[in-house]
Amino acid sequence: MKVSREWLQDFFAEPLPDAAALADALTFGVAEIESIEEADDDSIIDVKVLPDRACYMLCHRGIAKELSVLLGLPLADDPLSHALPELLPAAPGLAVAVDDPARCPSYAAALLEGVSVGPSPAWLAARLARLGQRSINNVVDATNYVMLSLGTPLHAFDADKLSASGGTIGIRVRAARDGETVTALGGAEYALTSEMTVIADAHADAALAIAGIKGGTRAEVTEATTRIVLEAASFDPARTRRTSQALKLRTDASTRFEHGIADMLPRYGLDAVVALIAKIAGGELAGFAHADAPQPAPFVLGVSAQEANRRLGTALDDAALAALLGRLGFAYEKADDPLARVIALARSLEGAAYAEDSAMRFDAPRAFSCSSFTNYVYVHGAGLALPSISIDQYAATTPIEADGLAPGDLVFENTGEGRIRTETVQYLPGTPVPSGVDHVGMYLGEGMVIHASRNPGHVTIEPMASSPMFQRIVAYRRPLASPVPRFIVTAPIERLDLRTSTDLIEELGRVFGYANIAEQMLPAAPAAPLINPRFAYAEKLRAALGEAGFIETYTYSLRETGATALANALASDKSHLREDLASGLAASLPLNEGNLPLLGLDAVRLFEIGNVFPSEAEELRLGIAVRFPAGKKRAQQTREALEQARAVVSAALGTEAAPAAAGEETLEWNLSMIIPELAVPEAYVRGARIAPGALYKPFSPYPFVLRDIAAWTPGGTSADALETMIRETAGDLLVRLELFDQFSKDGRTSFAFHLVFQSQERTLSDQDMDPLMDRLYAAMREAGFETR
Repeated sequence: MKVSREWLQDFFAEPLPDAAALADALTFGVAEIESIEEADDDSIIDVKVLPDRACYMLCHRGIAKELSVLLGLPLADDPLSHALPELLPAAPGLAVAVDDPARCPSYAAALLEGVSVGPSPAWLAARLARLGQRSINNVVDATNYVMLSLGTPLHAFDADKLSASGGTIGIRVRAARDGETVTALGGAEYALTSEMTVIADAHADAALAIAGIKGGTRAEVTEATTRIVLEAASFDPARTRRTSQALKLRTDASTRFEHGIADMLPRYGLDAVVALIAKIAGGELAGFAHADAPQPAPFVLGVSAQEANRRLGTALDDAALAALLGRLGFAYEKADDPLARVIALARSLEGAAYAEDSAMRFDAPRAFSCSSFTNYVYVHGAGLALPSISIDQYAATTPIEADGLAPGDLVFENTGEGRIRTETVQYLPGTPVPSGVDHVGMYLGEGMVIHASRNPGHVTIEPMASSPMFQRIVAYRRPLASPVPRFIVTAPIERLDLRTSTDLIEELGRVFGYANIAEQMLPAAPAAPLINPRFAYAEKLRAALGEAGFIETYTYSLRETGATALANALASDKSHLREDLASGLAASLPLNEGNLPLLGLDAVRLFEIGNVFPSEAEELRLGIAVRFPAGKKRAQQTREALEQARAVVSAALGTEAAPAAAGEETLEWNLSMIIPELAVPEAYVRGARIAPGALYKPFSPYPFVLRDIAAWTPGGTSADALETMIRETAGDLLVRLELFDQFSKDGRTSFAFHLVFQSQERTLSDQDMDPLMDRLYAAMREAGFETR
């Protein structure tokens, strides 16, 4: 996001520091700076706005607000601090409609008549040009200017190019039709699908623009235009992004909409652009029209000094916290006794209507469901947000015993009649709650409970023991464990990134200054950490099998078939979770067998510890696989190696553990069945993973070459002497030398060696090997040895 220092100065009465100082403040406080450029006595700062802050920082006002906070300079006039524009009067000749508020939560339009479209004033064209924006005309430039100023995209239509009915023109926001086309400004034509949204001429039912992305030529503003319809809206971020990607069409508008803007922001933008166009293009406002979905109440969240200090490592007191919130410009209240405030608020709502599917931010305090009531009183009474469903409130709060029940605690019920859930929905989704929950109330003390109930149909206070809604109590839970003073903060409308106490604490930390947070040592580890048997025994098995010559491997967890299918498979042969380890290990045996000469091993010995899914239930298993080179003793050697593995596993587990499955070359144990029956180890046992003096070096990507050489030597010649001669003669290409045969006869000794050659640079050929082997034979003959 490029911003102009001159433009930023419009938001301040006091002179701003130079561009370098502004860049430093932003860098250390909120965002990196890509560059600073000088242009026409102005400085252009390119700010790298992170996605979570794009909802309010992709405009000069957002950057100015951050500078105000970071530099301690008050804004002279914050446009968003004014009351929400009412958009009056209503335009008699303009109507707007939105088919699906989920696609377009907010849509407003203004009708201006007698507009003179022409070149923009020099100051406006210059400001846009410095930011890389081409001046088009005063109306279009005004919409771009307000977007860059306040962050809300706007668009202008030629009103006389819209169809009228009964003297009224209409705008309709609807789903596009499959195959419907729009010729966008600039001349490119786009074919749409029903997943996309368009702005349409309500009476002609023709698409005028691709919603949230780009306008069309059908109602393009030109110098002949005298009547315009100005549009300001908010569009669904996810749908906007999908449309932009599908059409390969990314614009300034789509960038802002896909990150989300506050539903109330378009009203501020429309009010500002109407005033600017009236100033630079003349004309008269005929009125406004809008079709807004119900607007949610401002988002409320909270924090205590205790919470902030625990997360940040600071020592802030309540006064310091209040100062930081004031510097951020957040509206807040301090609750010295949050629990008492919660109870008082709850009592004040007695008699409010019950509505089963009510939502706290839309219906409260007019109407409540049981869980929206408890959520509301804790949010507004203590700044503590609870989940919006009763079973999730159950999971998110601290369990207490009946004899510890105190005012403010929640009481959960399974009435046997309502919408009973046995798994959480939002908080740790899928967590089982076997008892089931469908109702919640808040204990007031002295045996009384307050709750929003379908029976009697409103918020009521009554004795808990006789209430028909609390005859099958499931549990008692405590939301507020430590009732220390709390700050209840109302998030600014444009700050869609502030939704949890963690978000708020992050704001406090960065404004306090990370450089001001002293370094601290981490807390000392507990003297006796808890031992997890699953991991402890897995480590024992790894150590024992490693010492016995087995090598740990990891095979693919995804297979072509299995009991558990993936909802979104990566590939046709990776569409299921594996049911066992043995099949993956068995497939690894031939892949490794060919490398035995290079590795100097007599057999492939592999093991794997991993999760499998023979059903929807997950199991931890151990798999063993062994393969010897082909030969008469192969079967016997394999049986002996597998028996050795059985013994090693049993010794490591401390019990005779029978495999769950066995094959000719594989064994597999179900550790999920075995480990729970074993004693918890006193400590983790980790075997040596690296041999002393071992060196790491890159392996060659090229194949090795195997050659054998044998020679008769005079009696008394040692194998070491012959090995030294071979290494010196063969050079660096010889990577492994192994004596595999030795016998004596008639005063002479025969030695036979496996020679393994490999290059780090190329594949070796006969042209490389034949001269090398000839040198070896010649060296042996020269030493008086007879090659065989």
